[in-house]
Amino acid sequence: MKRFLTIMGGLTAVVLTAVIALSLFLLTFDANDNKDWIARKFQEQTGRTLSLDGNIDVTFYPWLGVTAERVAIGNATGFSDTPLLAANSLALRLKLLPLLRSRYEIDTVQVDGLHLNLEVAGNGLNNWSTLRGSPAAAGNRSAAEPAAEGSANSAFFNNIVIGGVNITDTSIEYGDTFADRHYEINDFNMSIGELEYGHPLDLRLGFDAVSYKPELAAQTMLEGTVVYDMDRGRYDFAPLQLQSTLRGPGVPGGSAALTLDTALTIDVNDDTLTLNDLVLSGLGMHVTANVEAADLQAGEPAVSATLEANGSDLAVLFQILQQDALAGRISTLDSSFSLVASLEADLGDGTLKVPMLQARLLNADIDGSVSVERFTSAAPALQGALNAQGPDLATLIEVAGMLQGGSDSTLSQTGRDLSRLPDKTFRITTDFAADLDAATLAVPQFELILFGASISGNIDASNIKDSTALRASGTLDASGPDLPLLLL
Repeated sequence: MKRFLTIMGGLTAVVLTAVIALSLFLLTFDANDNKDWIARKFQEQTGRTLSLDGNIDVTFYPWLGVTAERVAIGNATGFSDTPLLAANSLALRLKLLPLLRSRYEIDTVQVDGLHLNLEVAGNGLNNWSTLRGSPAAAGNRSAAEPAAEGSANSAFFNNIVIGGVNITDTSIEYGDTFADRHYEINDFNMSIGELEYGHPLDLRLGFDAVSYKPELAAQTMLEGTVVYDMDRGRYDFAPLQLQSTLRGPGVPGGSAALTLDTALTIDVNDDTLTLNDLVLSGLGMHVTANVEAADLQAGEPAVSATLEANGSDLAVLFQILQQDALAGRISTLDSSFSLVASLEADLGDGTLKVPMLQARLLNADIDGSVSVERFTSAAPALQGALNAQGPDLATLIEVAGMLQGGSDSTLSQTGRDLSRLPDKTFRITTDFAADLDAATLAVPQFELILFGASISGNIDASNIKDSTALRASGTLDASGPDLPLLLL
């Protein structure tokens, strides 16, 4: 008994000594006197420099928290002198006593004046992927693991209360020397209400987006409500509303309003994403769509979508993108448009299907379908059907040439040459199948009315990628008032 008391007395003394030492450390610890040590440890973990030029305030009771001012993370070697990340202030506080009950009460997370600088050099390398200490890839998981993880997450988050998130005066800059692109997001402000597990979460954010090529800016506000179920790994954003004011030299009147309404569902366990009843309006345009995507985390997603779009002026879209020559040419035509389409794509098996495409564009009516196998390869196989008609084939050829290679392209010049002809009407009806891997082409039937000539027939060809070995057979019936024109 005496030995037991001696041992207990010794343990009590050790615990008391540890408590007193910890208390003295907490009372005397000043992070401002240890900035060099913090920066050194950060560089050891990440490979980047850390600048702490402002005050660091550490509290232990009743809130366990840290507030840091004028924080900067250095850029990677070979990039600009601008830090990868810099912030005026960062603050996070966690209430101490509830931790004893495994309950996490977090004060409002504060971020002010953060600037994120993302760069891609001329050799294609970027300044963020070389950060050390990022988590390793998760690897393959069994089907049972996501559900178990969801249960663990919900048990954890059931005991969390976050007072909210307040991000102010934040900016993101993306410069790509390799692709000659530059984008900015400025004055990013986000406010999220109090988060308590199981309760809907209100989201509100605003930002100004800038592009230099084309010269375009958008002032945007996004609002929504998030309902989440971590047991099921499901997150519903409904409603989700975006309002944006577009500005730029190509925007009619200098500015235009855009609105988008949709509902977004993300299911982490099933690895799916769904956009329901998306409605986009603005610039005389109205678009509705529904999108379903699966296998997103696997890197080879499968996507299905339906789309309906109509607008009063197709030229405006190219004008905004500063494609002035193309916009000017389209504006001389009836530039109203309409489109109805459905799409199925699967990167996993390399298939792409457009079972329905109906469009009215530049006075032409188009109705068709196409199915493609190995569409991500250099030798796809495709088959489909096309029906198209309109009053001016020459102009369509000219516009297609401008899209392909500008006003001076050979195709665009061909369209201008054909525009001198008196009859530019056309009608095309055809079925087709081509396999670039097997180098075969089959057109079981085609009927064409081009520039007053009537042509019909069929074609079966092989070795289509080698002009010296090309073999083709078929039938051709043609008639018209001008044989030289038909040959041209």
